[in-house]
Amino acid sequence: MLRRTALAVLGAAALTATALAAPPLLDTGPLPAGAWHLVGLDADPNPWPRVEVTLVVSEDGTTVSGSNGCNTFQGEIGGTADALELGPLATTRRFCEGDEATAEAIVARVLGATTRADLVAGRLYVRGAGRMLVYAPAGDPEDPGVQGAPPVASSQALDPARFAPIVDASAASRAAWVRDPLQVALLFVATESTGSSTVVRQDAADGVTTVRMWFDRLLDDSLRGLWFEVDLERGTDGAWRIVSGRQATWCARGDVTDVLVGGLCP
Repeated sequence: MLRRTALAVLGAAALTATALAAPPLLDTGPLPAGAWHLVGLDADPNPWPRVEVTLVVSEDGTTVSGSNGCNTFQGEIGGTADALELGPLATTRRFCEGDEATAEAIVARVLGATTRADLVAGRLYVRGAGRMLVYAPAGDPEDPGVQGAPPVASSQALDPARFAPIVDASAASRAAWVRDPLQVALLFVATESTGSSTVVRQDAADGVTTVRMWFDRLLDDSLRGLWFEVDLERGTDGAWRIVSGRQATWCARGDVTDVLVGGLCP
């Protein structure tokens, strides 16, 4: 069980950031892990009200499974989100009719010809064969772990590899900031503080900690807030290094404004 060991509320002064900002879309990364359910086809928000269409992406982003409305499928994920390949998909052979048959034919065709995916305002847009499948996260939103932030319905992964050389070089030059997990996490997310910024550190075991950050009241017409969760591990040299990270946004407009979601806001 994680236990809270430190709570810091930051003032309005901007944070000096040397890390690269995380990509807002899925242009260079895998599909976001987790379970998704279909909420739209092209411009139709509810094409098959009584048919369940799902998509499940593995934690490492290498395999996909789900239901196409009638039969279930599974397969591998290739490429990146801007040049995506799903399959070949292995599918069960149950007989389908009505809306189930219609859904299966369209979903199978789109997934089999998928070319790209985008994560915008918590919705996953999968494109292929001239059509677009729109998915939303399945399941209840989770506790953000930071006071004042709304629940987290979906999030996008941040790449620790982009920041590792910065920590390694700073550790080699005996820089002090790499021995403070709060500073490492803040520089990793590269986000300026606001009038209402909160950072919470939680220790799980010796040498492992999680830092959650909440940046509220942003000066942006489409964005109300930013949430980050960063897992860090302390090395034998005393430097804290990023193990994993994820980000979610609180959109000020669009269809999803009551929870934190992954991707850009409309």
